[in-house]
This record gives sequence, structure tokens and C-alpha cells, in this order.
Amino acid sequence: MRITIAAGFLAVGLLLAGCGGSSDRATTLPEQKPSQAAAQGNKKLTQADLQSALLTVTDMPTGFTVDTSTKSSENDDELSGCAAMDSVKKQDGPKAEANFTKGSFGPFVGEELALLGEEQARKSMSMLNEVLAKCRTFTSKDDNGETVTVKLNTLSFPKIGDDTYALRVTLGSGGIAVDADVITIRRGGVLILITNAQLGSPDSQLTETVARKALAKVDAQL
Repeated sequence: MRITIAAGFLAVGLLLAGCGGSSDRATTLPEQKPSQAAAQGNKKLTQADLQSALLTVTDMPTGFTVDTSTKSSENDDELSGCAAMDSVKKQDGPKAEANFTKGSFGPFVGEELALLGEEQARKSMSMLNEVLAKCRTFTSKDDNGETVTVKLNTLSFPKIGDDTYALRVTLGSGGIAVDADVITIRRGGVLILITNAQLGSPDSQLTETVARKALAKVDAQL
């Protein structure tokens, strides 16, 4: 099983399916106040703006490099194995992604940005409870055609941005288990998805650091 592809494949599905709900939302810290630019209202973002908002290797902690092995999700129409997730169609609009790694066994950190508009982004953020209720465990296929067992659980995480949803995802194949933090943040009409995957438990403090940096870069474009 290719760790980065398996984690990234699931992350794309979660981004498109959206995140939300009351009892499962990250609430361990108070919500951050929007930046001055965000408080003034979103400008009309473009593909170039999303690209500028992406994390770069200089934004990452020491030891990371750009992960060139990760398959782009732009044209990925494969079914996830979760009907509730697959029922949500891909949204039109600008998207961008970046991927980083520290080595062959991780951690693998990915960022995806999707510009949906605020109404659609809010709607998307309300849909994950159904996905979580119907698909806590399901099977999927990786790029090599191997069966991957996927398990979803809620994850404690601070609420940042306008909305936040946090999941711990476990992917198992061929006796190997990979855990991933999957964090979706909404800022206005932009969805920010951060994944942090590796063999064994991921460093959730790293996940939070990357998520906050990603949000700051999106705010700078608003």
C-alpha cells in the first residue's frame, strides 16, 4: 500500500463531502478571531490566489521536503467505497494542493484548498455527520488495486477558522496500518483540508501547527 496515495485519496473524498456537526466539532479551544482582511469580507479569489495561499516547503518545520510522489487529486473520479461520501459530487471552482514528507515512512503532510463560495462551503461543512454515521468503517481501493480498510473516528482538535472538523482515519492493507489526522477548516467560502499521515500515530501537534499556518496564508489572500 502506498501510504501517501491511500491517505490522500481519502482526504479528497472528505474535502468534497464536507465537514460539520455540533457534538463532534473541535471545541477544545475558543475560536480564533478572523484576521482584519477576513473580517472585512472575502474578495473574489482566483486560482492564482489559491496557489499563492498554498503552503510551501519554507512554511514547514525543519526536515520536510516536497512530496513529488503523491498523485494529484484534480481528476480523481474513483469511488471511495462510502456511498454517502460518493453521493456528494465534486464542486466546480478553483482548487489547489501541496504535499510534503519527511521520509519513506512519513510523516506525509498534505494541504488542499477548494473555493466553493460561502453558501456551498457552509452546506458542505454540515454533511460529514451523515458520512461518519454511515461509513465509520468501509473498504476502498488504492492505486495498485489493493483493498484498503478505512476506519473513521472523531479527533479532539482546537476550533480554528469559521468552522473546524477533525477526524482520525486509520487505513489498513496487507497487515500494515496507517493513521492520519484529517482536518477540514472553513474560512468564508474556502475549505482548507490538512492531512498528516504516517505508520503509527501521527503527531497532532504538527497537524495543528500546519493547520494554523495554512489558515493564516488563506487569510492573507482575503
